[in-house]
Amino acid sequence: MVSPPIGHKHAPRTTPLHVYQLVMQLLKITFKHISEDETFPFTYTDDPRTTGISLDTTFSKESPNYGVRPLVIVSRGNIATQPVSMGDVAEASLSRTLKSKTTLVQSNVTIKTLSKKSGEVDLLSNIIYGFLVSCRTVLPALTSIHQIRGVDMSPVAPLEGDDHMFYTQASIDYVMQYHWTWDIVPVLLHEIGFHINDELVLDLK
Repeated sequence: MVSPPIGHKHAPRTTPLHVYQLVMQLLKITFKHISEDETFPFTYTDDPRTTGISLDTTFSKESPNYGVRPLVIVSRGNIATQPVSMGDVAEASLSRTLKSKTTLVQSNVTIKTLSKKSGEVDLLSNIIYGFLVSCRTVLPALTSIHQIRGVDMSPVAPLEGDDHMFYTQASIDYVMQYHWTWDIVPVLLHEIGFHINDELVLDLK
């Protein structure tokens, strides 16, 4: 059973950082129990000597797992706020922003699958695509995600810079809620001074 993230004492409970790491953990669980057939070649284990696939969060050609077995890279995409969001009053009067507020933030999780065999990439990427489709209901239940906007998968293609490797990239786009608090006491403007030169000074009160 997977529990909702509890976050860190220096960070909010759920952020895009937590989401992609949660996806990584769910992916490990999926590939650990993906088949009851002991000969299934892509079962994941914690032992690098027996695992059928490698999972990581960073891509490096210098990695000892690169090219040895199929490699699955889970990472976080761009993070952006929406221009207008319900409940977002970041541009409102300071006197009205002393309460707890919320902002909708959009981001995505990308999963890149790499292997020397294009057939392995195609098979694994289809499994991963089905996994991401199921995440559309799982992730909102475990995090502050409000909406899964879409899941897409690229075709199998040679890896740029290494024609001996093939890859696909899947992504899941989502919108989540940030909860923030404004605790700075606003200072009211008492007057405006308009200074043109030493001889001409206007006090606008």
